[in-house]
Amino acid sequence: MVSEWVSRLGTLVSRNRPKRKPQLWENLPLAVERRLRFEIGRRINPDWIDRPHLVELSGVGFEPDSERLKMEVVPREVMNKALFLYGTFEISETRLVQSFLRPGMCFIDVGANIGYYTLLGARLVGPTGKVFSFEPNREVRERLEQNVRFNGFDNVTVLAQAMTRESGEVRFYVSDVGENSGISSIVPGAHYARRRSFPRSASTISSRSSRRAASLS
Repeated sequence: MVSEWVSRLGTLVSRNRPKRKPQLWENLPLAVERRLRFEIGRRINPDWIDRPHLVELSGVGFEPDSERLKMEVVPREVMNKALFLYGTFEISETRLVQSFLRPGMCFIDVGANIGYYTLLGARLVGPTGKVFSFEPNREVRERLEQNVRFNGFDNVTVLAQAMTRESGEVRFYVSDVGENSGISSIVPGAHYARRRSFPRSASTISSRSSRRAASLS
């Protein structure tokens, strides 16, 4: 019995080392509090995990006194669960975006999902910058637009187009994995439901840039 518990403890420590789960250690008090809310919520009410919850992000990489970004997340989904538990997602990519973007820049978020990088970008480029967020999945796009509104950003343009190498029309395949809407794609595969596909207009980065330049001239 004792050896079993020692083994479990060892596994727990190994799985949560800083190198394996850096997001846990970026804001440990927040992660502990969120984990308690998560475990209590899903045990008290089985539907809790499928409901939207408005949470604040951790503020990692921003000034301590800056206003926290807010997102509505559904903990059942993979990315949403990470955002709920840690208030951040993909630490390395988050740090990269924060190190690169500056006020006044234009940021393009392709496959924006519910808007994590869109919100980071909108905060970083500021009111003199612009964010273009592309999300072809209607249900996910509605949540993206909601998250933009929660934060009051008016420098974000949300678009329903897919981004491809050539402009035109493509078929968009919606994820058949209930816990991961983020793997929807213009390429059909084992995890995309062919019965849930629909035509979607497609654009290229260069064509979007040309129209943007024309609108400014």
